[in-house]
Amino acid sequence: MDFSRPLIETANRHFKADNISYHVADVSELQGVQGAYDRVLLSAALQHLSAAQAERMFARLAQLVKPGGLIVLADVADGDRIWQFYRGISGRARYLLDRARGRSALGHWWSPAALLLQAQKRGWSLSIHYQTPENPNHYFRFDAVLRVPDGSGGPSSPAR
Repeated sequence: MDFSRPLIETANRHFKADNISYHVADVSELQGVQGAYDRVLLSAALQHLSAAQAERMFARLAQLVKPGGLIVLADVADGDRIWQFYRGISGRARYLLDRARGRSALGHWWSPAALLLQAQKRGWSLSIHYQTPENPNHYFRFDAVLRVPDGSGGPSSPAR
């Protein structure tokens, strides 16, 4: 799901599969999305949502993801490591300029604690995975997995 029609057209052209559907839409609303999903992937997307938009998206995902399902958040801009991105004197100057303009170079920065609050609000578990140095932006990004309980009263089934 993306706002960009050309990007969705490219995805359909090059990555089409029977078990994948692409939509031009607002991910914070998830309008028109039906059914129950085992897995949801948001890659480098969370930073483009305000806290209010993310709240709406997570609330809607709570209705759409099956018990035992996973929501994978890839490439989350880490609010706890913002100074790794804005490093040095020029980085600090960029940060101050961005703040004066009322925006960040990367959008909304998320701390693991903020994601944990979103997970706890819905009864989900959260695991944080810090990226390895092979990933070019590992020093200020992380990946997260939100796990929806499987409904059995015990821990969710492991991901496969």
